[in-house]
Amino acid sequence: MGRMPRIRQHYLSVPDAAAVCGVSRNTVYTWVRRGQLPAAQTPGRTNLIRPAILWRFMESNGMFVPPQLESMAREDMALGQLDHSFPALGEVLVIDNDPLLRSMVSRAMQGRALVDQAQTGFQGLHLLTTHERIRVVLVNLATPGARHDGFLQELKILRPDVEVLIVVNADDERSDRPAAEGEQILVKPLSQAELDEAIMPLLGEDAEV
Repeated sequence: MGRMPRIRQHYLSVPDAAAVCGVSRNTVYTWVRRGQLPAAQTPGRTNLIRPAILWRFMESNGMFVPPQLESMAREDMALGQLDHSFPALGEVLVIDNDPLLRSMVSRAMQGRALVDQAQTGFQGLHLLTTHERIRVVLVNLATPGARHDGFLQELKILRPDVEVLIVVNADDERSDRPAAEGEQILVKPLSQAELDEAIMPLLGEDAEV
């Protein structure tokens, strides 16, 4: 038997990822297809998932991470970038209970930045404390846990280094007020092109692949 290709020593197949997550293969394929779970693809169109990326994905979605995967992920991160098929090190956090927007941001950033997702303000603040590489936060102030007036101040005190994009619904009274200094306000509905244009300049060097 010939030597196993190096690539497969540091990647997980879709069946492997499904077993780790406790879901069906079709579910993992859906995550990959929607851009929620970045994957590399071989010439034979086999999807391969980096352990570190699967670890971050599971953490971001509140899933139990087996110790074995965490160990693999730490070894994986110690290797650095294996090739240019993977997202850059900068991460984007989306705080919105609208799954459509979260999915759109994931697709817009596919191959360039990891996207962490939070359905509540509380979950978003928690992710900011555990994911040091988050550089940009999109927050919909109509999201549960993010509606109180002090949320943005709390976010900036917790992570003064991140750039914040405020997303508002078209019928939200905040959509009519002028942006404060340093604020950027995006009014829904948004296109992937609009998201790309707003986010990429804020990622700076971390967006390069």
